[in-house]
Amino acid sequence: MEPGAILFDLLKAAAPVVALLGYADKQQVPQVRIYPLRAPEKTPLPYAVYQVVSGQAEATMVCDLDDNARVQLSLFAATYPQLAELHQACRAAAGGRRVGTVTIDFDGWQESFQDGALCYLRTQDYLFEGLQP
Repeated sequence: MEPGAILFDLLKAAAPVVALLGYADKQQVPQVRIYPLRAPEKTPLPYAVYQVVSGQAEATMVCDLDDNARVQLSLFAATYPQLAELHQACRAAAGGRRVGTVTIDFDGWQESFQDGALCYLRTQDYLFEGLQP
C-alpha cells in the first residue's frame, strides 16, 4: 500500500480528526477534507494535504529489503488555536503507529502564516519504514 494512502486511512479513522475535518456532501455521504498533493480550489478551512516527499529502497548485496518513505502532512486553518488542535489530533492518529509491516514515526513539524491564502499552515513529517516494494 502507498504511504500516502496509509496516512489517509489512519487520519479518516480517527474521531478527533474527523471532528475537525469531516463534513457531509450533497448526498449526505461523510467525507473528510484530506487530499493528496493539493486541495480543490476554494476548499473551506480547515483542511489537510499529504504528499510523499522522498522514498528510498533498502538493499544489501544479497537481497532487496523494504522501502522507506517520508510523507509530509500540511495542515491549513483559519486560526492558530484551530491549527494547534488539528496538529495534536493528526499527530495522535498517525505518529507511533504500526500498520501491517509498516511502522510510522512522527519526525518533526514547521509552521508559518500563508499571506496569500490568509491562513495558518503547519507541516508534519512522518517516516514510513517497512513498505513493500
